[in-house]
Amino acid sequence: MHITHKDIAKFADEVVNLPSTHAIKYREQVEDLSNRLDAHIKDNPDYHLKWMMLSGSLAKRTSLRSISDADMALYLQSDDAPEDMVEFLEWLAEELATLYPHINARDIEAKTYSVSISFGGNGLDVDVVPIYWLNNAWDGDLVSQDDGSRLRTNIPQHLEFMEKRHKRHSSDFRQVIRLLKYWVNERKEKDSDFRLKSFMVELIVAHLADSGRLSLSNYPEALREFFDYIQMSNLDEVISFNDFGHGSVTKQNKPINIFDPDNAKNNIADQYTQANKDLILDTALEAAEAIEYALKATTKDEALRQWRKVFGTAFRV
Repeated sequence: MHITHKDIAKFADEVVNLPSTHAIKYREQVEDLSNRLDAHIKDNPDYHLKWMMLSGSLAKRTSLRSISDADMALYLQSDDAPEDMVEFLEWLAEELATLYPHINARDIEAKTYSVSISFGGNGLDVDVVPIYWLNNAWDGDLVSQDDGSRLRTNIPQHLEFMEKRHKRHSSDFRQVIRLLKYWVNERKEKDSDFRLKSFMVELIVAHLADSGRLSLSNYPEALREFFDYIQMSNLDEVISFNDFGHGSVTKQNKPINIFDPDNAKNNIADQYTQANKDLILDTALEAAEAIEYALKATTKDEALRQWRKVFGTAFRV
């Protein structure tokens, strides 16, 4: 084998992964927002913004070097909040501008289903995603970034789910996810119709790792097994988890059924069409074939050419 696990790991360190120094800096930046909210709540216990925490890839430690923004979940409880989504987000942007007077109000802007806080060249932009707070266990109704609907969720349990698999399967679990997310980004660059959200990648990897179908300590094999699984299963298998005792799932009449570990009713692939699924299958087949040829290549140049079909021209050894 001309390109090995060690080569893929080196590529990950140099090109794919967010350096730890950057990750620490970014987490400190967003934690400052959370700490300011906590301090305000101590002085105003009835304040309707209840809690803010880092979520998404930066919190899960699956961020790529190319990260440009961070996700923060904002739990709120307010009967005064407007029902209309546009008015609600404008109201929330004004609330955040009041809460964070050190940030120029022009840099706090309502988007389609979230509020963006821009730090310019001084750090990551932050996407504040609202969650309607339900109880002290931090269950809440998330405003879906797909269509603005409300989805029951629990951010601490999402983070617990990922940490549990990290401990069970080692750091290779997160590294394989990062490599696959890099592949997804490469595919999106080539084809704007390609869709495969990070949460779906994470749950497919978790499903395969939990069932012993992923050679996590061998990155070329793990990647091939991931793509082979997509091909062999045709993405028809229901993927679900019972970490939090939320009961069994009911398969929906949707092309893909991958369920949120925290909510047995939430198929996170609900918005994916048959065309979206077919494109995932086609691109996974291309990647699987490229890796197969790379592993059997008789020269390093040929192996490199095949791996670049997966990771793009930035792949080097």
